[in-house]
Amino acid sequence: MLRSADFRATRLPKFLDSVTQVLLNNGSRGQYLMGSKLMYGDLSLFQMLAGLQYAFPQAMARLAPQYPALFALHDTVAARPNIARYLKSKRRIAFNEEGIFRHYPELDGKKQPAQGPAVLELLRLLLRAGNGVARFNDGRADGAQVGG
Repeated sequence: MLRSADFRATRLPKFLDSVTQVLLNNGSRGQYLMGSKLMYGDLSLFQMLAGLQYAFPQAMARLAPQYPALFALHDTVAARPNIARYLKSKRRIAFNEEGIFRHYPELDGKKQPAQGPAVLELLRLLLRAGNGVARFNDGRADGAQVGG
């Protein structure tokens, strides 16, 4: 099994199961991770769930119905007045492809579109450059030999 498939099928549910057990068995009846008021762990879990939803939207959409208490906590944190204002503000740094949570559709189980003829022809041209080996720099082939 590919590592990303194993992550989605095994590790992600195992993590969500573990955190759900903490949430449901802490005595606060599932409102917060520890006790009856918001703590850093709740904020961390909020960020983790939001990041996983960004990085693995299909997997998380499939798993979310199995973990209503976790996503209720996520929504409770997001609805707090100061946090809600921050989430809507320009100060918030949105998830992006350079942060800890990155979205790669192929890792989320999405099939990539087939390469069209123009892309295949470009790849053939690039492979002919520099004795059949091309080195890429910022998305351009410079024709220089690798390692030489």
